[in-house]
Amino acid sequence: MAAAPDHSLPDQHDRWADLKAAYRFLNHPKVTPTEIQRAHREPLRADCATHTRILSIQDGSELDFTHHPSVEDLGFVGGGK
Repeated sequence: MAAAPDHSLPDQHDRWADLKAAYRFLNHPKVTPTEIQRAHREPLRADCATHTRILSIQDGSELDFTHHPSVEDLGFVGGGK
């Protein structure tokens, strides 16, 4: 699922048993975004606590490949064009 998060669950699983297991897992009341991310957040918080300054860099750039129609599956930028 992590390898293709933009695909639907049926597209991510070749076997019916795997798909059914994914639906059961995600439907479980204890499976929440917070709990799924906990495994990442807790070690990250511990690592950050050992530093006096943390740089959090964000890139809000958008790339427009409209003029490269031969390249597939890049998605849309602005107004779907």
